[in-house]
Amino acid sequence: MKKVILVMSLFIVAMTFSILNAEDTIDIGDGSSSFIAAKAWEMYNKKEYLSALAYAEKCIELYESEAVAQQESLARYPEKKDIISKYWALNDVGTCHYIAGLASLKTGKNEQAQTYFTFITKSLPYASCWDPKGWHWKVSLEANKELQKLKNK
Repeated sequence: MKKVILVMSLFIVAMTFSILNAEDTIDIGDGSSSFIAAKAWEMYNKKEYLSALAYAEKCIELYESEAVAQQESLARYPEKKDIISKYWALNDVGTCHYIAGLASLKTGKNEQAQTYFTFITKSLPYASCWDPKGWHWKVSLEANKELQKLKNK
């Protein structure tokens, strides 16, 4: 039993240092929300989930208040590409909440993931994410799908 507790304690310490290390070493480039969000996606796609979470959290930290203000200025979802792009903070922060939720799921932190996804649906429902294939997708719809999966677990 003591060995199990020791191993678990060492694992927790190692995870804590990994998270701190990921946060300390991120390169935010020009500091724009789009750069940081792109890095969060890049790290997620490389399966570097702690780094993805660190980038997503940095974007959220820097731009969430502007994202919420942009959300509050909207009466409905903007449909046209040129108008959607004007809501840069809303889109990038919503996307980073989504990435943070996905990364949390991959690291077994389902409650944390639920918090990220719920924030999108409640506070940033008009956030969009640009797909390199040529269109925007609604982050809230995807967040709702993830919440349903969590509910069914």
